[in-house]
Amino acid sequence: MKVLAKYLVNLKNVEELVFDNCGLDQEKCKILADSLMRMKYLKIFEIHDVLNLGQGLASMIYNLAFSPNLSKLDISRCSIVNQNEVT
Repeated sequence: MKVLAKYLVNLKNVEELVFDNCGLDQEKCKILADSLMRMKYLKIFEIHDVLNLGQGLASMIYNLAFSPNLSKLDISRCSIVNQNEVT
């Protein structure tokens, strides 16, 4: 994930990022969050069907607040905890 984060930082003109049913977890979200803050042209950010994001989701949303062109944030079908592990 650190390799992806470094790659994303170099793509400063990215306008859309979509993560769907991927292996993001709390730690990876925090790494990704650092890259998101630098993407000033990002207009659309979507993340779907991901479980157990924990505080990583909050980190991403906070850093997206610094994206002046963001017009769509879709975090549908995501959860902070893995529902399969909740008793």
